[in-house]
Amino acid sequence: MNSLLIVDDEEAIRLSFRIALETGELEILEASGGREALGILAKRKTNLILLDFCMPGMNGLEFLSQLRARNDNTPAILITAYGTVHNAVQAMKLGAIDVLEKPVKPDQLRKAVAEVLARHRIPDGNESDLSVDQKIQLAKKLINERRFSEAKRKLYEMFDCTKPEFHNLLGLLAEMEGDLILARSRYSAALVFDAAYSPAIENLKRLEALGVPSSRKNNDNDRGNYDLLFS
Repeated sequence: MNSLLIVDDEEAIRLSFRIALETGELEILEASGGREALGILAKRKTNLILLDFCMPGMNGLEFLSQLRARNDNTPAILITAYGTVHNAVQAMKLGAIDVLEKPVKPDQLRKAVAEVLARHRIPDGNESDLSVDQKIQLAKKLINERRFSEAKRKLYEMFDCTKPEFHNLLGLLAEMEGDLILARSRYSAALVFDAAYSPAIENLKRLEALGVPSSRKNNDNDRGNYDLLFS
């Protein structure tokens, strides 16, 4: 049986998540904060963590930093009131790329949990029988496990992919490596294939707030910038 740890300082939120996820096929544990969660995880493993981003005493990223220092790469879904994580690069370095915005609907929560758990059942090795979506999920699994070079290599093997999520993931990896112009190009490419793809929209907003220019100086609105797409 898979197990899941809910980490949130609000008892009502923990209860609502438990009710949404309690099906008899998932063991659910609870912690009211980061320190309590670290104590639980020191004694036993879980398959997934539902993690409130903003908590008193120790926020979500501080908790993940301490957990990763133990070489514990348990995947985490960040729960935030803002729809995006303020320090997305730091979150990604800690293997956290799955974010849900409060208030979280039960169906949305169940879908996200099922996706991450399924992702971590995909075996490494021969991917010839995997679908495009499964290959993208495998890359996300590698990012969860902080195997960034492997994730990047898996994505580059799908160089002709037209899925917006593919380009958004390459943007996150480029941003993590400090190449913000290339990251912006990747996020823009995601919007070529789906102009309403919200993760890329939010990532572009974040880079624009930082003053990152587009790679074509004379056309900031050019979402079809392929100059750096497969560099």
